[in-house]
Amino acid sequence: MTILVTLELHLQPGKLEAFCQQVLAPALPVTRAFDGCLGIEMFAELGEDRLFLVQKWASKAHNDAYLAWRRANGLSDMLAPWTIGPPVFRWFDPRPE
Repeated sequence: MTILVTLELHLQPGKLEAFCQQVLAPALPVTRAFDGCLGIEMFAELGEDRLFLVQKWASKAHNDAYLAWRRANGLSDMLAPWTIGPPVFRWFDPRPE
């Protein structure tokens, strides 16, 4: 079943643009190519150093495999110099209208 995953990142003051260019620009194509990733969009909160990523995955198992892979390859180390606090993930099931 397709799921929607959100990720909220609170960045250190003034680091938003550099983070997008230096970290996300190379990381997002890898995420998009990962098995089960159906799409990802990124939004910056107006007037804040906060990012909100909206991801669509083929299943929770696909996203779990991706997150395990990212964690094994240093996700925390990659985010720590840029962020304030831990990343906030949320998972959503689709609902009929």
